[in-house]
Amino acid sequence: MKALAVVLSLAVCSCGSTLTTSGDAANDTPSHDATETAGDVADPPPDTAGDAPDATTGCTTHEECLGEDYSGYCGPCGYWSCPCDPAEDPVCSPDCMPNRCHDGTMPVCPMPPPDCEDWEVLTVTGSCWSCLNLSTCMPWGEPGCAVDAECRVEEYCDPCASGSCPGCEDCVPGCADHGCPTETTVDCGMVRPECGDDGVAVARDGCWECVLLGSCEPMG
Repeated sequence: MKALAVVLSLAVCSCGSTLTTSGDAANDTPSHDATETAGDVADPPPDTAGDAPDATTGCTTHEECLGEDYSGYCGPCGYWSCPCDPAEDPVCSPDCMPNRCHDGTMPVCPMPPPDCEDWEVLTVTGSCWSCLNLSTCMPWGEPGCAVDAECRVEEYCDPCASGSCPGCEDCVPGCADHGCPTETTVDCGMVRPECGDDGVAVARDGCWECVLLGSCEPMG
């Protein structure tokens, strides 16, 4: 069975005497000339006790992340904030992220955006609104693909991309990133082949080549 390829992009934070988070400038402690006269009293450094980064919520609903092209959603782990204490774990917070299920259309149907469940993502597909499983880009329980040719060139049809319901341990196929280097277009006129349980076809030199999932090495 093909292994599920999961790609997580995490912001790397460094903790120390100076800490800068997205949108926040580092606090500089004022320096004082060593030639100050004895009667001069140095200004106290600014109070930075309350300046530790917190898990500020970047979004609360999918609607506020749609954008002009309707291609965003509110991801539950959109960004990470780094505490000042290096011994503490980073804090995961919601923020707007690109919605891989959006098909590029604009909503023209008369229905308003529905209220999706917490485990669904609000998406525009076929010029109307849908509440989908982000792992399969289909309603929960429905397969997102049957063969690799139904997925984008940077994806493959993972036979166990999701379960039929949140928390279900069965398998429902869906398109997932394969993580191998690939070109974006194929011009050889060949239909994308199936490369077995351990392989995936990627685009190289304008055509398809079967490589091993995981190592991305050509299949012998």
